[in-house]
Amino acid sequence: MVLYQPVKDLLNLTVAFMKWRARSKAQAPGRELCECFLRLFAAQHIQAHQISRVFPAEYNAAPADFISDERLLGRLDERLLSHACDLFGVERGWLDGTGSRAYPLHFCYKNLGAAVELLQRLRASHENLSFYVVKGSDNRLDKGRNSDTMLTFLRGEVITFDDITICRDYVFADRWNWSHPPSRLELKALCWIAWQFGAHPTCINAKTRDIQQFCDGELLCGELIDRADGENWHLDDYIFTDDESCCAKDPEEAALMMKHLDKLGLLQGFPTR
Repeated sequence: MVLYQPVKDLLNLTVAFMKWRARSKAQAPGRELCECFLRLFAAQHIQAHQISRVFPAEYNAAPADFISDERLLGRLDERLLSHACDLFGVERGWLDGTGSRAYPLHFCYKNLGAAVELLQRLRASHENLSFYVVKGSDNRLDKGRNSDTMLTFLRGEVITFDDITICRDYVFADRWNWSHPPSRLELKALCWIAWQFGAHPTCINAKTRDIQQFCDGELLCGELIDRADGENWHLDDYIFTDDESCCAKDPEEAALMMKHLDKLGLLQGFPTR
């Protein structure tokens, strides 16, 4: 059978497209692994050419290993991937693309003792700790107005040298609601507990869309911080009485918070501030 040239060209293009799509599907898992791996570092402002400096000498990592997906795929063995997961505190399933959750989750609502235990462990392994609190940009901390979801996580420095700082993140699964009194009281209590361990609060605003993406596992902690609208509020203004701070904004509820902690037996045994 004789085919007209346009028909032959169309068939050749169709075959070429099918081959390209098959190759793309085969390469997709590798590309996703490379993308997630590089995101871990980019989220903490580490460029591809700097990554090799993060790994100990026994890994024999070189700057050229991280400059292209092809080179990176040939370098990403089990040992390197496990070290990266441990370094940033992320789930291996997220890195492999088999899981949607980036971080192991910690729960402390109605269980503040778990937060104390976590902070005790972290204080022993991190010289510098920060407690992040994220609220929506439109959240005015109005008790009488329905509040958007508020998020909390801890960051502990694990590597600091020259122009590189890497933090491991510890994410609380609890979603806080400022207009719900029990939730607000426990959030303030969590902030007070973190303060006792030297993890002073860094309070940022974020767009509702970014908060939802973080809750859905689509954003890393560093990416959420980078997208923040700025730091212009201070949760620690709400956890002290007038006798303790000249910036106290809700001393009456701060006193209630202290009674709540006392009832839970959580006012003793903290390191010296």
